[in-house]
Parts: sequence; structure tokens; C-alpha cells
Amino acid sequence: MPQIVQETIDRVRILTIENEPKRNAITHAMAQQLLDALRAAESDPLVRIVVITGAGKLAFSSGHDLSEPLGDPDRESELAFGFPRTMRKPVIAAITGHCHAAGLMLAVACDMRIADESARIGSPGAKLGGMPMGGQLQCLPEYMSPGRAKLFMMTAMILDGRTASEWGLVDIVTSEMTALEHALKLAHAIAANSPAVVAAIKAGVAHWSNVSPAQLASWEKTESQRVKEVGDWEEGVKAFLGKRPPVFTDLGVER
Repeated sequence: MPQIVQETIDRVRILTIENEPKRNAITHAMAQQLLDALRAAESDPLVRIVVITGAGKLAFSSGHDLSEPLGDPDRESELAFGFPRTMRKPVIAAITGHCHAAGLMLAVACDMRIADESARIGSPGAKLGGMPMGGQLQCLPEYMSPGRAKLFMMTAMILDGRTASEWGLVDIVTSEMTALEHALKLAHAIAANSPAVVAAIKAGVAHWSNVSPAQLASWEKTESQRVKEVGDWEEGVKAFLGKRPPVFTDLGVER
């Protein structure tokens, strides 16, 4: 049965796109499940980071299930593909095998993309007669370069994991382990750190791309004070001096 499977391991929420007979194509119902799962992870104080992956070894996601009517851009479930970008908590895409169309939309909305060498990533819009959607026109030139992004989208070429890494679309390509294994390793490292600071870093990076250096400096000063008031700085220093693991405050929970 096509579905989004959820699992939580030590503050890491794993969302698996499961529709293997169709290379993890996403139905309208699955898109709604994914949106609901992301919203739940964002509001759960015991979840610090999300990892999205595809079931099996053939695909992250081949995109929308084309046996269904074309998705309505105004349909609420379509928000799922860009929702990671709006979250306070970081989201990692673990890409094995095919990642196309809506699968690519989802991946580019994540904060980081980890792939293994089996990855095959494409934006087929020009070949199918449809616009590359979901922020690709904004994100791909930033991740790659304007020229490479146009080449990628205009030719509808397929990039393997190694080339996608060299072009900047993928942040890490692994040959020693699966993308999910590597993503989980990084996710646990992030989850061990201050959730308030991690959220501030995510917000700050997004902020930087839209403001002047002076505006950013002002924002950093204000945000730094807010983060200190959470108490994680004091706890982090005490833990460091005491040579013990820090106990940070989860988002949405008062110390």
C-alpha cells in the first residue's frame, strides 16, 4: 500500500516514501500524509531533526504518481513538497536511486541532500512540457550555478550522484555506506546540539540571502540574545567544563 512510513530514533524522525512498485511515486493521499507528518515533526518537542528517504534501493521518489489526475497547485497536499523549507527544524534528504520531478522538488526544499553513487537525479519538466516547480528556478541556480542550473533543467539531463555532488546539487555523496546510513549519522550529530541554535542557524542562512550585511548583523545580535535566554549557552559551557554531554532544551519546551 502506498504510504509514508514514520519512525523515530533518538530525536530523529525518519519519513520513508513507500511505493516501490512505482519507484516511490507520490499519490495525492501520500502527499497529504507527508505534509501531516512534517507538521507533526515540527510541533513535536521530542523531535529535533527529520530525515526523508525512499523505500528500497531503486528510488528516493520518481515524482507524482502520473496515473492520477495532475496535481492542483492549490491543493493543500502540494504544500508538502516545499514544507521542509519553512520548518524551524532541519530536514535531510537521503537520496538513493531515482529522484525526479516532485521528488526533486522535495529534495531541494530540504536543508541538506545526502546521496549515494546510485542516485539518478533529474528535472524532466522541459521534456514533458511542464514548468520546473517547487522552487527549482530559485534553488538550483543557488546550489549549482546559473549556467549549470539552466543546462540541467533545459536539457532534462540525469545527473548521477557523483556529478550531482560535483555540481553542488548534492552536499555529500557516499560510496562507503547508503545515503540513509550517512544521513542518519549526520542527523544524530545535529540532534545532539542545541535545538535553539540549530534553528537559528537555519533561519539565519535563509535570512542572509535576502538582506544586507548591516541588517544581518542586527538580526544576529538580536537572535544571539534570544538564544542565550533559552539557557543552552550556560548549559553548554557547564557541560564542557564538567566533561559531560549537554542537556539542551527542546524547541517548544521551557527549561
